[in-house]
Amino acid sequence: MKRWLPLLLALFLTLSPVAYAQEEDSSLWYEDQAIALVQELDVLIHDESYGSLYGISSTAGDLVDEVRKTDFSAMPQSALRFTLPNIDGLLSFVLSQSASSDGSELSEVATKRILDNLPFMLVTVLNGNEGTDLIVLSSVYNTSKTFVLPDGFQNAIVLLRYPGDYWGAVSFSQTGDNTGTASACFVKANVQEAIDQLTDNLGGKIMYALLFKETVYD
Repeated sequence: MKRWLPLLLALFLTLSPVAYAQEEDSSLWYEDQAIALVQELDVLIHDESYGSLYGISSTAGDLVDEVRKTDFSAMPQSALRFTLPNIDGLLSFVLSQSASSDGSELSEVATKRILDNLPFMLVTVLNGNEGTDLIVLSSVYNTSKTFVLPDGFQNAIVLLRYPGDYWGAVSFSQTGDNTGTASACFVKANVQEAIDQLTDNLGGKIMYALLFKETVYD
C-alpha cells in the first residue's frame, strides 16, 4: 500500500483545491450507480456456478470466503467519492510520469487513454498492492456498465464502506464522446489507512473535505 502513496501525493499536489470547491455537487448519481453495481458483485460472489467456471476455488477460494462474510446486497455504511477535475495540472502530472527508459514520451493518444482510464487504474493499483489473490479475485468478480454522460460528468472513484474487511470500489470514466463506463470490484478496507495518510500529508481535515465527498447511510 505504501508504494503508491508518493505517486498519489504528487498527483494531488498538482491539483488546485479551488477546482474541488467549485465542483460542489449535491447529486448522488455516482453513489447510486456504484451501489447498484456492487450489489451485482454480491450476486456474483455468491454464485457457485459462476466461480467454478473460472476455477476460483483453487486459486483464491479462501479470499472468496472472506469477502462473502460481508453483505454487499445491503446499503453501505457510507460512500466516499473522489472526483478527478479536468484541469491542466492533471495532464502535466501524467506527462511528467510518462518518460520511458530511453527518454521517449507517451504519444498524445496514449496520454489521453491514461487520463480517460485513470480512475480504473487507481483502483487497480489498490488491489495490485494487496497480493496476487486479490488481483485474481478482481479479474473474476467485477461488473461494469456503459451510460450516457450526465450533465457535468467528471471522472471519479466511489469507495463504498461496509462493515468487515472488504469494501466496494467503482471507477467512473468517460470512454466515448457522450458515453462513460463504470467498473466495480472489491478492495480491502485498509485503503482507509492510505486515505488518512494521504490527507494528513496534504493538510488534514480541510483538504479531506475538499478532495472527498462523503455520504453516510446509517
